[in-house]
Amino acid sequence: MLDAITQPEPHAAPNRESHPLDARPDISELKGQLAAARVLAADAEHVYGEKYKELIEALEATRKSWEMMNEEIIAQREQCNSDLHAADAELRQAVITYCQENDTKKFDDQLGVRVMVKLDYKPADATAWAKANAPFMLVADKKEFEKVAKSQDFDFVTKVSSYTAVVATELE
Repeated sequence: MLDAITQPEPHAAPNRESHPLDARPDISELKGQLAAARVLAADAEHVYGEKYKELIEALEATRKSWEMMNEEIIAQREQCNSDLHAADAELRQAVITYCQENDTKKFDDQLGVRVMVKLDYKPADATAWAKANAPFMLVADKKEFEKVAKSQDFDFVTKVSSYTAVVATELE
């Protein structure tokens, strides 16, 4: 292939018909092609957008029609879900109250509570206590202190219990 390319004579005008750079497309031509492609793409996007808008409108009309035809079922479903949430909330509150009043974590095999203890204290008070009673904890993290604080009573730590009702998925 290289033999077919004729090199211009030194100091002579280049031969445009056989110059290797003439095989590449003209940049102005490529620029024009890109501009035309952009116009076509923008037009296609516009047409697509209009058709998509028609689809959304048709779907919305179909949905409204379906809802009108199934108004009763939809209302019944909403009422059943509302009743379900109310019954769940009422049962959970009753279980929490029962377990708190009876100092127990279980009502039966399917109902009970999970008790989470949250500690409320000032870190400065914890540091002062650790300096006096457990200096090794000064390099430990907050979790280490809280393990000790949950098992002992400190005058600067308030233990706050929060109850979460536990309800089995299948109720008899």
